Amino acid sequence: MINIRQISKRFGQKKIINDLSLQIEDGERACIIGPSGCGKSTLLKLLTGLSKVDSGDILIGDQSLTNLDEEGLYKLRKNIGFAFQSSALFDSLNVEKNVGFSLCETPDRASDSLILDRVQEMLDLVGMSGFEKAMPSDLSGGQQRRIGLARALANRPKIVLYDEPTTGLDPQLCSNIEDLITNLSKKLNLTSIVISHQISTMLRTSEKIYFMHEGRFLKPESPESIRNSTQAPLHAFFKGVL
Repeated sequence: MINIRQISKRFGQKKIINDLSLQIEDGERACIIGPSGCGKSTLLKLLTGLSKVDSGDILIGDQSLTNLDEEGLYKLRKNIGFAFQSSALFDSLNVEKNVGFSLCETPDRASDSLILDRVQEMLDLVGMSGFEKAMPSDLSGGQQRRIGLARALANRPKIVLYDEPTTGLDPQLCSNIEDLITNLSKKLNLTSIVISHQISTMLRTSEKIYFMHEGRFLKPESPESIRNSTQAPLHAFFKGVL
């Protein structure tokens, strides 16, 4: 599903991503971790075509991102859902309009009735049916994350990218969102990439954990193996935590 081939990305004189490769299979749940500034968010931008690689290539399915024009990127992004850090809901729009936003703002806009049906379907999936007319300010932090996830799923994507999905939530709400991510990934056969610094999120939402170090990935770990990893950068990162 996702094949990253020896990509590099530089900002000014600083190389953020350095000859990085990664292959994520259909339906796989991966978590990307590492210290602040290591390139995690940059990688998400490269995966969605918001930023271009300096060298190398990224394939989504059999489609290369390298030379896609705007129309090609638009078609590609319909298959990628993005759950933003802290939800990033539109304050002036109610839940219904937030979830349906991407369905309305497209050249091939569906009918109002189809959009409403899809919104209801997504709210049912995340356990938020009945909140259609609520405003974001009426919702708790956990509820806002659920609505953000419903919006990310509205186009029925094959891939969902999560940028720090549990940051700022208390432990119980973290667990609820982590369970939701895992259960939806399995139910909908989603390919999921989670960026997180939360230990519980890393362990509970992923099958493979990739640690970014000096612009590349270390050998992947599983939630079971990471506690006893002998990889020095990873061991140092989690010293006294795991």
